[in-house]
Amino acid sequence: MTKLLEQVLEEASKLSDAQQDEWAQRWLDELSDRKWDEKFAGSLDVLDRLAQEAIAEDDAGLTRPLEELLEVKDDRAVSQVADAPSARRAA
Repeated sequence: MTKLLEQVLEEASKLSDAQQDEWAQRWLDELSDRKWDEKFAGSLDVLDRLAQEAIAEDDAGLTRPLEELLEVKDDRAVSQVADAPSARRAA
């Protein structure tokens, strides 16, 4: 552990238990976000290729409307899907 990290932890130990938990949770969240950023950074080419394939399939008419794929028992849910921005673009 570095001296700076030791200093931070020493100062944090002076906080109340609730403040320590809040601080620790924010730190864990930040570390978790960085892990996801690193994972996605290595896969941007793959994600871009998949997006381009999906757009090409949609442009070629090889896709089906979402409401056809969903088993919806509530007419309101179907109308909400149909009112979505992507559905309006396709219309």
